Amino acid sequence: MSYPDLNKICRLCLKEDSADVNIFSGKINVSMRIMQVAAIEVQATDDLPDNICEECRIQLEKSYLFRKRCQISDNKLKKHLRF
Repeated sequence: MSYPDLNKICRLCLKEDSADVNIFSGKINVSMRIMQVAAIEVQATDDLPDNICEECRIQLEKSYLFRKRCQISDNKLKKHLRF
């Protein structure tokens, strides 16, 4: 039985041969966004795949922005409704 190459597997959806976005490099802190959106602890030293696919990156970004917008709206409502 052969094991798949972890460098080619998406950390989030497990799709093979499409993981081309590194979690730990780049301008956007992808690992932090994964932790905030999915409540999954992601570390460079955990011996798990370091990449995600473009589809998951897009979904992660949308989810992160939605979460952030909800938090901002919640804060505005709470501030506005204080007496």
